[in-house]
Amino acid sequence: MRVPLADSEDMKTFVVGVVLVAVVVASGCSRGGELASGDPVAGVDLVPGPVGSFDVITHGDDGPFWSVFQQGVAQAGIDLGTTVRYQGAAGDLVAQAEMVLAAVEQGSGGVAMSVPDPAALEEAAGAVTTARLPFYVVNVGEDEADDLGAVTYIGPSDYETGQAAGARFDGLGATSVLCARQDENVDFDQRCQGLEASFSGTVISEFVGSDPAEQERIMSTIMGSNPEIDAVFGTDAGVTARAVVAARSADADVMIGGVGLSDELVAAVEVGDVAFTLDSDPYLQGYLAVVLMFQQAGNLSAVGAGLPVITGPGLVTAENVEQVAALMADGTR
Repeated sequence: MRVPLADSEDMKTFVVGVVLVAVVVASGCSRGGELASGDPVAGVDLVPGPVGSFDVITHGDDGPFWSVFQQGVAQAGIDLGTTVRYQGAAGDLVAQAEMVLAAVEQGSGGVAMSVPDPAALEEAAGAVTTARLPFYVVNVGEDEADDLGAVTYIGPSDYETGQAAGARFDGLGATSVLCARQDENVDFDQRCQGLEASFSGTVISEFVGSDPAEQERIMSTIMGSNPEIDAVFGTDAGVTARAVVAARSADADVMIGGVGLSDELVAAVEVGDVAFTLDSDPYLQGYLAVVLMFQQAGNLSAVGAGLPVITGPGLVTAENVEQVAALMADGTR
């Protein structure tokens, strides 16, 4: 079911409040049973919050990825019969920090937030922990979650996503991959680093700009100047789709893989222009953020044991793209 989201002046905000009898309980997942830090597991300070009012605040916009993330947040509020407020700062981290501070001031029962830049959001995170609220880092900020005082991190492991791409390219017979980064962002850097760690051939990691036309031009130029490149890895859905156009422009015979989902990218997978894409399941990220805050506040439940709760990467290829497209139409992928 698609949940309608209400518009505000400069951000998407919604409030959901439906009383249900059933409560959904989420369990944590681990990564091979090892702590990323190598440190002993510390107990979570489980302080109950006022069940019924939670905030999810991200740096996101209203594009395909974050729209699906918001659907997950909204559906969790409905399923749990609780009130959830979502706000996306569209990349303005000063505004995101202010949103978090305002949520704490207004008596939020728990906060989940993305952390694309720890320095910009450290004070806001500190306000959440000082108020002793259920606190989770979601989508980005895996390495910083513990230092910021979050119970755990919920979302993709960008490094491991890159590793999965490297293994896939190896299996497809690629020998030289262009890793195209559309932003100077730690997420995209880690995806390229993971690719380089697992891929047996050569990786050329390049920043290709944030403007779509610029991305096409730069990728086309790189492929034209480096004829040995036989594969391109786009670090998000947009740049992956534009790699198709760039390859045609350069008359380059390359296989293309990427990260994320969009209508354009799925269509490219369907016709064979893109070999694969890796999805981090934004719906599940948003959904779990609400469930875990709700369960901690009302049931003193904890998850993670010092480990992140990783979503994805789910491999989308010609074999399953039709099913994924149907789920995208429902707003859950």
